[in-house]
Amino acid sequence: MLKMVGGTNITRRVIRFIIDLGFSELADLFEKQPFSLLRFVFRSAIGEFPEYYWRRVIYDIFPNFRWELEKLIKLVEKRNDLRAIIADFIAEHIASTIRGPSTKLPFKLPNEGLIVDVGSGYLTGLSGDIVKYALWKGEIIVYLIDNGLGPSMVIPRVLKRIGASKNIVFMHVDIESVSSVDDAQLITFLHTLHEITNRLFETELMRSFGEAKMDWNILAKELPKLRTIINKIHSILGDHGRIVVVDKKIDDYDADFVGMLINDLFDIIRTEYLDERRFLVEAKKQRLAL
Repeated sequence: MLKMVGGTNITRRVIRFIIDLGFSELADLFEKQPFSLLRFVFRSAIGEFPEYYWRRVIYDIFPNFRWELEKLIKLVEKRNDLRAIIADFIAEHIASTIRGPSTKLPFKLPNEGLIVDVGSGYLTGLSGDIVKYALWKGEIIVYLIDNGLGPSMVIPRVLKRIGASKNIVFMHVDIESVSSVDDAQLITFLHTLHEITNRLFETELMRSFGEAKMDWNILAKELPKLRTIINKIHSILGDHGRIVVVDKKIDDYDADFVGMLINDLFDIIRTEYLDERRFLVEAKKQRLAL
């Protein structure tokens, strides 16, 4: 069984790991983009990316390395020890990012109480910034919610590496199945709402090949599922709780659509575009009439 090689330079250790597996032809490729490529291999091997998708990505983007990448993914798919080693590499990289310089969040975090982050993924980007905030703000409790296999392997490793205390909790569950959680001050969807149903996730994958659009027809079919999720969010939030959605504009999926989705249960506080593609919608829970 292979063991993760020790050392301080994680990129060099990733490359040595790939070479020791017998894929020296991929060394230069991994040196250029070690962690994005390693995570792609990992997500493909554990089934987060369907095989038709990852094979086509390799064919389109890495045609000169097609056979070697396919063999690597299939090897990792078969071996639990390799998946564990890659999860360790990914967690180490993410932990170093969380321990790095802080970035300014585009929304305000509460000083105390419960934050629920829905679809925390691999704690990259804004979800990682929330974890960083909770590390020094002990009055805050953060629930990181994700039902994916990859996050269930990586997030606990990240939390262990950064020395997270009991105020940061990972829950391997989908948001609809969450129980015994209430009175949250803030619930966030950080680049996750657009892919929170299987159909929307599949649409985004096919859209990357120019073969689908996230148009109103698709969104309308997913409205019952999306509204069920928003109803669940409303039930978890406290009386003055907020929901924050930060996401990317994808065809007809935009700030207006998100506003329409939550408008019946929430009062919109602000809607703005952070740049040409990314938008933010922030809203406060309405109290339902008895």
